[in-house]
Amino acid sequence: FGDILDPNGLTEDSSPDPLSPLPLPQGGAIGQGSTAPVDQKPPPRNQQDHALEAFHQAMSSIPYKQKKEYLEALQQAPDLVSTESDPMKFIRYCKSDFWAAAARMCNYWRERRALFLEKAFLPMKLDGKGAMDESDILVLQAGFPAQLPNTKCGRAVGIFDRSKYLSSTSRTNRLKATFYFATKVTDYEGAQSEPGCVLINFLIQPTLQEMDPPFVEKTFYWVKEVIPVKVDPIVLIMLPKKMRGFIQSAQGLVSKQNFVANIVSSYTSSFGSNFKGRVLFETNEGDIMNDLMKAGLTREGIPTSVGGDWMIEVGARKWIQDRVDRDCGEEAHWQELLARFTGQDQPSVSSTSSELENTAAVSFDQNMLLPVPLNEPLTEQDQALWSFQQAMTPIPFEEKKDYLEALHRVPELVSTESDPMKFIRYCKADSKAAAARMCSYWYERRLLFLEKAFLPMKLDGKGAMDEDDILVLQAGYPAQLPSTKCGRAVALFDRSKYLSSTTRTNRLKAVFYFSTKFSDYKEAQSDKGIIFLNFLIQPRLQETDAILTEKTFYWNTHTLPVRLDPFILIMLPKTMRGFIQSPQGLVTKQSFVADIISSYMSSFGSNFRGNICYETNEGDILKSLMKAGLTQEGIPTSAGGGWMVEEGSRKWVHDKVVQDCGGEAQLEELRKEEQRNAAALENSDEVRLKRRRTVNAIHSRKKRERRRKELDLLKMECGQLKETNAALKADHVKLETLLRKAHRLIGKTSG
Repeated sequence: FGDILDPNGLTEDSSPDPLSPLPLPQGGAIGQGSTAPVDQKPPPRNQQDHALEAFHQAMSSIPYKQKKEYLEALQQAPDLVSTESDPMKFIRYCKSDFWAAAARMCNYWRERRALFLEKAFLPMKLDGKGAMDESDILVLQAGFPAQLPNTKCGRAVGIFDRSKYLSSTSRTNRLKATFYFATKVTDYEGAQSEPGCVLINFLIQPTLQEMDPPFVEKTFYWVKEVIPVKVDPIVLIMLPKKMRGFIQSAQGLVSKQNFVANIVSSYTSSFGSNFKGRVLFETNEGDIMNDLMKAGLTREGIPTSVGGDWMIEVGARKWIQDRVDRDCGEEAHWQELLARFTGQDQPSVSSTSSELENTAAVSFDQNMLLPVPLNEPLTEQDQALWSFQQAMTPIPFEEKKDYLEALHRVPELVSTESDPMKFIRYCKADSKAAAARMCSYWYERRLLFLEKAFLPMKLDGKGAMDEDDILVLQAGYPAQLPSTKCGRAVALFDRSKYLSSTTRTNRLKAVFYFSTKFSDYKEAQSDKGIIFLNFLIQPRLQETDAILTEKTFYWNTHTLPVRLDPFILIMLPKTMRGFIQSPQGLVTKQSFVADIISSYMSSFGSNFRGNICYETNEGDILKSLMKAGLTQEGIPTSAGGGWMVEEGSRKWVHDKVVQDCGGEAQLEELRKEEQRNAAALENSDEVRLKRRRTVNAIHSRKKRERRRKELDLLKMECGQLKETNAALKADHVKLETLLRKAHRLIGKTSG
């Protein structure tokens, strides 16, 4: 590399400005104008060596000032250059145009050095020891940018959604996050060949949001000149329902139409004249989702904001966690932990009881689920737990890492809220099925509650449940009804109890909490199961939440140790004539009801053994439920019984809060403490200032409203006076005409 490192012969006149972007010509000294198709697989060894030799020869012809950052990286972190900026990526991207590849490599390290400064020569890791700071990682955790599941044919998919901006982070943090994301995407197969990685950009959303031009300009420059990733852009445009009015922009107050037009025009022009991306408009609901599915994305991999099932924030956090685990070597840590739990010196499942007695017998403490020595023969429960842990061993790490993390962080919670014996009983002593179900339970719990998954399922404000989640339970979705005459627990799901102020996530959390509590009932794991009432159709027809339904059915099938005895309640409207609005458009009531029943029943699969109760005549459902063992006092009023769901739910939640707080006295003490804290806060200068500002804002708002009403009244009076004036003028013209006619008649008569 003597020629590369020697800057002799370069002058200020002969060398371009090192801060100016290095152009990427169409041809170079070596491999000029090559358009050979790209093979993503590594070429044979001799061919790859030849390509690298040609690449370095091309690098030697580049002026020193334009490649000094690359040379600095080569000197300080040669391993980093070969891993995070592998020259073969650049050669494949440039279709063996080695001069262009070398120029792009220099641009890459110049941009990396300018953005990350001294940290540019640290690895792109999220373990706190690399180039990424904490604020940069927060940007990624928020979902900007984010990776979606691959397409059906395996292409990587990235998404940029400005609504995921964190106000606490800066443009520099977002640029670092984007550079990191793009560097990682270069590792995907197909990233350097056509058609490249799918890049989805939410350009326009119903809540109009200003673009960040410097950020956009910089990222477009990276795409064109720096990053060895070919991009297949898909631009999404979801216009607001009302395009009238004005919006504040960097240019001042502009109309919404002009605001949208300027953003679309400036964005597409940034790609240049060779823009080959797709621009998708949401003309009708579901248009964008359908177009994305045609492009190869699956419904599960499309964001919820356009009708899909993928929750960007949850997916982004999981993606980050996987990266952190990989960077920290966390998997090795968990494997070591697992080996400690199920060591080689422990007896196998196939050991007989006599063999276990003769060996250093091992059992499991139910509180910690850790192996402890025991000088007595294993009980039946100990043997079941032992088999359960042995069945856990062959499960792949990725499938059980959330369970292992829970076992490491909160072993008491694992043994109480997900007691392995519940899963063993549910699976009828099938240890493998029980272990798989346990892993699914903690995976779903972690996915839904995030970091709060490792807090207890309590309603005292210190557990996994937030305030909005508790509101869902208080409203009665889901709700517990009084037990049957023989003591079986009864659950009710009634969509009419949805709170509009809560989200699907709140309802899912409430259902997960509710089901976890129901797993404590003895019959929950028996063949009879819990009686599960579902108001599928009610007189006031209501659309089902397909995503919530699908998720809860999945939990019932694969996750929760609760067996259900379903009763599907169908109360048709008095008249089935007419039409109703649905996601498919305007449909007849008969079709609407038939579709709901069909899709719901199919969710259970072919083994549906529930009861379907129709309200053909008044009182039919009431009689059917009473035959099933429910009392009239325990049947909801909507089905003819005496149970008021809202009141019962509020009492049920109150009892749980009391139980979680340790009794009524402790709860009352907590409330008094909250009141004292609130009173102290009320008297603080900050609160008084905030209250004064709020009062002033309200007063100003009322004053403006009063003036607006007065102005409207004056305008109305002015309009009325104008109309009266016009009518009077018309009467005046009419009277003058009649007067002239009268004069003419008089003149004729007198003549």
